[in-house]
Amino acid sequence: NNAGISNHVRGGTASGVESEAELLEDFQLVINTNLTSAFFMTRACHPHFVEGANIINISSTRARMSEPGSEAYASAKAGLVGLTHSLAVSYHKQARVNCILPGWIDTETDPESKPTPEEHDFHLTGRAGSPADVAQTCLFLLDQGFMTGAEIVLDGGVTRKMIYPE
Repeated sequence: NNAGISNHVRGGTASGVESEAELLEDFQLVINTNLTSAFFMTRACHPHFVEGANIINISSTRARMSEPGSEAYASAKAGLVGLTHSLAVSYHKQARVNCILPGWIDTETDPESKPTPEEHDFHLTGRAGSPADVAQTCLFLLDQGFMTGAEIVLDGGVTRKMIYPE
């Protein structure tokens, strides 16, 4: 389950949204896309599970750390972590369910938007992640017959790095 959007154009509580109705609409859009869709996609696939079925939810390190204005996104991604362990228990005889929490994954195609050398160096691994890193982690999970309900943080060590103000 990899459906996802970040905060909508007006999203986040600090964005200057003009009305509570707009804020609620934006919040629900992010929750529905990033969390509710994973729940209903899993339910729709359930009748088709075969022996050894695997569900891999793609959350985010934003489930554990946030930036200003990311309330909807962080809430949805944290919800995916909870959904993962709940589904692992509910479907324990039919499927294994695990979750990947990627950090900065460089998906930019515009060379002007690529991470800078300083941004790469911010990671303990010396680089931002790539889509191939996420794909390789998915393949790893498919081969782990004893792992279910687990969360794998895939962020180049950023969430383990102590950061002090300068």
